[in-house]
Amino acid sequence: MAKKRAYNNSNVTAEAFIKAWQTSNTKADVMKKTGMNKNAVSQRAYTYRKRGVPLKNLRGVGARKSPEEWTRLAELAQSFENGDN
Repeated sequence: MAKKRAYNNSNVTAEAFIKAWQTSNTKADVMKKTGMNKNAVSQRAYTYRKRGVPLKNLRGVGARKSPEEWTRLAELAQSFENGDN
């Protein structure tokens, strides 16, 4: 018997996927609306863009960090190298 996929996106039409994508703020929102997993959502968006569908850019599943947050995290990582913690 064939291995069952972890997601079933065959029921998500192109029109439903595009509507979910264009009305979402993050890929996590698209996942909730479509029932697709993160990889399936990303792959379908990639394929649609490659075929000329102008999907908007979305943030990933987790929110992106600000430059200040990355600076703070870099300083934290460096503090362990210096033996400060």
